[in-house]
Amino acid sequence: MRTLLALLVLAPLALVSPAPAAQWTQHVDPFIGTGGTGHTFPGATTPFGMVQLSPDTRIDDSWEGCAGYYYDDPHLYGFSHTHLSGTGISDYGDIMFMPTMGEPTTDRERYKSALDHSTEEASPGYYTVTLDSGIRVELTSTTRVGLQRYTFPRDGWANVVLDLTHRDKLTSGKIQASGATLSGHRFSKGWAEDQRVFFATEFSRAPEAITVGEGSEGERTAVARFRVRAGEAILVKTGIAGTDRVGARGNLAAELPGWDFDATRAAADAAWNAELGKIDASGGTPEATTNFYTALYHTMIAPNTWNDVDGRYRGMDGDIHTADHTVYTVFSLWDTFRALHPLLTLIDEDRTRDFVRTMLLHHEQSGRLPVWELAADETNTMIGYHAVPVILDAHVKGIGGFDTAQALRAMVETATTDIEGLHEFNARGFLSVEDEAESVSRSLEYAYNSWVVARMAESEGDAPLAREFDKRSLGYRSMLDARGFARPRQNGGWLTPFEPREVNSHFTEANSWQYSFFVPHDLAGWIDWRGGPLAVEAHLDSLFTAPQSTTGRDQADITGLIGQYAHGNEPSHSFAYLYAATGSGWKTQRRVRQILDDLYVPAPDGLPGNEDCGQMSAWFVFSAMGFYPVTPGTTTYALGTPLFETVKLKTPDGGTFTITGDPAVGPYVQRVALHGMEHQPLAIDHADLRDGGTLAFTLGSEPSDWGTPMPLTRVDDAGFVPAPVIHAKRSFRGSQPLTVQSLAPEATMRVYTTDRRPAPPRTRPTTDLLVRVDDGPILRQVRSQGALTIDTTATVTAWAVDADGNHSAPARGTLIERPNDWTLALGSTFAPHYAGATEDALIDGIRGDVEWRKGDWQGFYEQDLVATIDFGAMRTLRGVHASFLQDSRPWILFPREVIFEASGDGVTFREILRVTPEVTPRDETPQTTSLGGALAAPEAARFLRVRALPVERLPDWHLGAGNAAWIFADEIWADVEG
Repeated sequence: MRTLLALLVLAPLALVSPAPAAQWTQHVDPFIGTGGTGHTFPGATTPFGMVQLSPDTRIDDSWEGCAGYYYDDPHLYGFSHTHLSGTGISDYGDIMFMPTMGEPTTDRERYKSALDHSTEEASPGYYTVTLDSGIRVELTSTTRVGLQRYTFPRDGWANVVLDLTHRDKLTSGKIQASGATLSGHRFSKGWAEDQRVFFATEFSRAPEAITVGEGSEGERTAVARFRVRAGEAILVKTGIAGTDRVGARGNLAAELPGWDFDATRAAADAAWNAELGKIDASGGTPEATTNFYTALYHTMIAPNTWNDVDGRYRGMDGDIHTADHTVYTVFSLWDTFRALHPLLTLIDEDRTRDFVRTMLLHHEQSGRLPVWELAADETNTMIGYHAVPVILDAHVKGIGGFDTAQALRAMVETATTDIEGLHEFNARGFLSVEDEAESVSRSLEYAYNSWVVARMAESEGDAPLAREFDKRSLGYRSMLDARGFARPRQNGGWLTPFEPREVNSHFTEANSWQYSFFVPHDLAGWIDWRGGPLAVEAHLDSLFTAPQSTTGRDQADITGLIGQYAHGNEPSHSFAYLYAATGSGWKTQRRVRQILDDLYVPAPDGLPGNEDCGQMSAWFVFSAMGFYPVTPGTTTYALGTPLFETVKLKTPDGGTFTITGDPAVGPYVQRVALHGMEHQPLAIDHADLRDGGTLAFTLGSEPSDWGTPMPLTRVDDAGFVPAPVIHAKRSFRGSQPLTVQSLAPEATMRVYTTDRRPAPPRTRPTTDLLVRVDDGPILRQVRSQGALTIDTTATVTAWAVDADGNHSAPARGTLIERPNDWTLALGSTFAPHYAGATEDALIDGIRGDVEWRKGDWQGFYEQDLVATIDFGAMRTLRGVHASFLQDSRPWILFPREVIFEASGDGVTFREILRVTPEVTPRDETPQTTSLGGALAAPEAARFLRVRALPVERLPDWHLGAGNAAWIFADEIWADVEG
């Protein structure tokens, strides 16, 4: 421990060593991504630092201000010490200071300043702006300490306001003053359910007075007052920690004992130059150079250092632990497993080793590897369990220093946790709509994750475990329809109707186009399954040339569109490189250069989507060098086309891997030489880079036929049979035919039907049917009585069996005989992406649960829900009912009132019941309710009309305050006689 302490304490001193001759930081523009959808911040941080000291133009948790700063905002509220880089959800913004002059105030609407961009400057580790009061603010930082310098424009009283009350919900805040110091904590609930920040602040000279807030704000605000002269500077330094005040004070004392602002800034600049200098890119345009080094800078902001200088940190169990290595936080793994972590595996092996060690600590303390961890809180945001490819990628690329047997145990335990559909996926290799929301995306990503676990098991010599997870990884084949689209499975069949451009709840921030090519672990098998390289290549061509519009839900994350390829969000990121798998490398080269040139611009709105903790930029860095990791967890990189004449990549042993080419002549590769020898594959191996050497591209303006397909991943599919598809309506009247479709040719089928009704006369025994393949993939049911007919509520289970007796996972559907012969007329229009099971979903007998994204609810927006049931004849009504959903975070609220009306002729209606829900919109618990009840007296009617009136606007406390609320309904029924 003494050695660790010495190293950690001395680290800040090492930063002040002379900067290298090449000043890479001059090419970085921290304002790139601060506008548009980039969600980056321009403030001061060091590589992977705990502190991100940056201006805040948003003190709420609105989407545009996820990083606290949005370039188009007119005002600036202060400067806080924690910020997220490029996320799509808000958090952080802790420990905010604001300097003012004159009478002090803690009212943010009075102390805020107009934001004048002409006074702003930023570079790695430094930010400055002049407020409308004339105060010049400068920011810099060490790893765990933020340093501010306020230069005042005139003589008079100056104030430094500390405000803990902004942004997410403050659960506990306290400021204590002692002499020239402030200390305390800010606990909050936002994206992280229980975020804890402790701080210790010192001023460069003692204030004349410090006032800690009183009244409603209690000890959550403070003002330090100084009598200043014109041109005088007051410095404020703040150490933070996730452990306790002792940790914050220790970080402050160890990392910034003095008051030399310029030396601290120089040290931060030197630290950034050391990191950015790992890749020397030259011979590109000025715009390309700025984009490249800004992107590389963005890849080195997160994950963030989490433990204190003494090694202590707050664990996933809430306890304080000590580690003998750097512990990190902010793992945006759904994004970063794709390119950010593979990049750091390539250029920063030591830090990658500590990432893996941190992930294993998470498992020890919580029972799972991280999914989307933030400040020792598992947010469970996004899908998959993508710590596993980060670990495997490090392992296969030779990064040791962690227990691989422990890593495999952690992978398996994470993969078998019964959450978010994993139990159902593990049972049959795919998810159906009714199992879990975003079922298609989860199925494909779980399939890849399963392959990762299999490879780790294989490396540890556990062949049975590897086979088990390999079989699960092939389940993606049960999700691909005849056109090759990843399609939702519902009730044993395909979701119908189906539009691959539709953005809905069956995909994660995407549509079918943007997920149908995500099979990185079985590229060879997928290509064979899809009909060969030409078929896949034609489908890829269609991806990039399809109409550039989506249908369904408005998804802010789907940006940077080229056809249906959406570079602004992560699922699409590897797709341009899949041409290397089909042998048409020139198409990869064309699309990659198009994306590099057109979708990344050196401007505040210059990123094509959320930065996402470095992933958006890591794609640029890899692609600008001329290669990309299509399948993290392998050592193969697909080749693209370089953006610079020369790129020198430092290797871990001190050598250099040099990439050359002349991008000015065009993007198309004519030939490649690796280490001076002719190279044909459209890929290179990690060992070629790590050991140093040369990669020389000869480029041209016209496509060439150079290149053979890249080495492809393949999963042994012996004995694997995909689940068949049941074709039948979920809800029907009388009877309906049932057919079963095989997704694998030459398979026979077994179909079982089990009646769910417990009483005669409709009950019948289980029927065992052998169904033969006949006339291609559509199976005709064959039995002596003819085709199979379903005429009662039943559960149908189908298996496919190959010639060797291997059987598929089951496809299972529940077919519901309609409970009535009523008809429905809607006087409202439901959203097509929240359409329920059928057009008449409100009377089909199918009930939804609290997970609205499964698709059983009909959604109505900015309108009353008006629905009229025709019973077909006069009936006696004794009770009326309608079911609704409330999940207030996604804007779904119970109606404010529901009115039931009866009519004999369908023209003149009379009110028979009016109901108001007892649950308030403030209740954020997802829940369903049945509104209605027994009537005071029987009513004779043929028609029943239901009018549900929405909450007109979301309340002031809601994130979407002022917008309309949704009504979600799924069933209307009546207690009738006659």
